Amino acid sequence: MAMTAWIKNWFSNMERLENPLIVDGIKYPTVENFYAADKTLSVQQQRKIATLTPSVAKKYARTLGLPSDWEEVKFAIMLIGLMQKFSPGSNWHKELMETTGEELLELNNWHDTVWGVPANIVPDNQGRAIPTGEHGKNWLGRLLMFIRDESLL
Repeated sequence: MAMTAWIKNWFSNMERLENPLIVDGIKYPTVENFYAADKTLSVQQQRKIATLTPSVAKKYARTLGLPSDWEEVKFAIMLIGLMQKFSPGSNWHKELMETTGEELLELNNWHDTVWGVPANIVPDNQGRAIPTGEHGKNWLGRLLMFIRDESLL
């Protein structure tokens, strides 16, 4: 049986965590803040990023130089943040588990082909993804499906 692909905007990294992610004494309110803060090695900058709104944190982190190993560690950093957000017992975990057997796609209109699926994928009237072109790598969806499927073991 083929999996159904669903666009789930509720898994946005901009959404607040039920409990902040705390790393080195810094409380991050969203996965986006946590991920953006890891783009710098400066604890002072990380503390600042933790206090910003998620969208401002994302933009601000782009102005900073990336660590030299960023391309090698960015997926692991994202996985750590997502594992916190979707940890067993959280409301987010319950929502994620309700997608069992479905493919999760991060639909975006900023043409991100690494973490999501570019806007050339459109939802039908039931929220299913209708591909109209190239899919992108969808790493956010892939990591969420990994967390979900590991929870079933």
